[in-house]
Amino acid sequence: MKRLLFLTILFASLSVSSFAQFTLTGEFRPRGEFRHGYKQLADDSLRKDPAILISQRARLNLNYSAEKYKVGFSLQDVRLWGDQIPKEDVASTAVYQAWLSYKVCDSLWIKMGRQEIFFDDKVLMSTNNWNQSSQVHDALKLTYNKSNTSMDYVTAYNSSSDQLVGNDYSLFDKNYKLLNILWLSHKFGNIKTHIAAINDGYQKAGTKSTIYMRYTYGGGFDIPFSTFLFQGRGFYQSGKNNAGKEIAAYYFSANLTDTIFKGFTATAGIFYSSGTDATDTANKKINAFDPLYGTNHGIHGNMDYFTSLTKNTASAGLNDIYLKLAYKCCKSTTIMLDYHFFMLQNNCVKNNVTLNKILGSEIDLGAKFNLSKEASLELGYSYMIAQKSLEEISGGDKNSLNHWAYIMFTLKPKFL
Repeated sequence: MKRLLFLTILFASLSVSSFAQFTLTGEFRPRGEFRHGYKQLADDSLRKDPAILISQRARLNLNYSAEKYKVGFSLQDVRLWGDQIPKEDVASTAVYQAWLSYKVCDSLWIKMGRQEIFFDDKVLMSTNNWNQSSQVHDALKLTYNKSNTSMDYVTAYNSSSDQLVGNDYSLFDKNYKLLNILWLSHKFGNIKTHIAAINDGYQKAGTKSTIYMRYTYGGGFDIPFSTFLFQGRGFYQSGKNNAGKEIAAYYFSANLTDTIFKGFTATAGIFYSSGTDATDTANKKINAFDPLYGTNHGIHGNMDYFTSLTKNTASAGLNDIYLKLAYKCCKSTTIMLDYHFFMLQNNCVKNNVTLNKILGSEIDLGAKFNLSKEASLELGYSYMIAQKSLEEISGGDKNSLNHWAYIMFTLKPKFL
């Protein structure tokens, strides 16, 4: 009986492949970490022992593609080794993605359901792939592609229960009530331009229908030259935050990537995000830029001191001046070395003292080995050279040995 069932499934799969494409893939990603000053400065007088832990992500991805539509379904299990007693039966597998995409015409697709949403350099919208759980949205997405122009429109409207009356959202302090994104890209010759507008709304605490809307809009460009690429981005933020305070904030970034010689690239740049001046007591607006649903790892160093530009800078904003080097020394191995210099953008006051704006520097060393088509190994070590101001904001001791290391193995098998 089992053999008959197996043969039936096999022949059904083969018949399907004649007019459609069915794939079944997986992902297994265990990661070990050594933490002593990761995200927060260590304090050898209070928190002397480093943290050593292993986390794991496992996914099973089913994708089906036909002429007029596509379907994607993904199961995910995320765990920390040892967080469950072996004899306990605790459910941990959840639906990561579940979407369908329908072809309206040659240039237009509509995608609905739980899906990954990311754009451009992933500063504002990202899958947050470093996080073992990652990030998805329940949304509808329209994608238009024709010639040198692409346009994406995303809309989402969330509910926390199957209600018969009203639209109260009980998760108002954790997630947006509604989200709209318009992202337009166009190529003028070799120059690629981007224009984007994002608005998200959060329900006001203590109400059942009042929505605070936040607006983020701007754009950027990519200009290639003979051996290097110049990129610039800039966005402004207005409206109200989820506490109802007025926002007037911005960020811009610029970087230059050059191929020094074959296999070796260097990127130099700056990320400049506005902050609130703590010495200006008359100002009631929020001037600290919030990067919305962007990546929270790697952009401002691998030690993740600045995953929240508001919280991690005490709303003073951040200047990140960086140099990134990458050398592909052979077909399967890439070595990376990054340097970040961090400063507050505006004045920050602690204990009635205005802090020095210099926060410190971070050095990230990493290597990636492509072991095969399906398997890779990553290693990384980071070191934070902190200044007194970072100690005042983060806590801990700047004189401690603040460093972090990881090793991560990734296997992405293709079953069908």
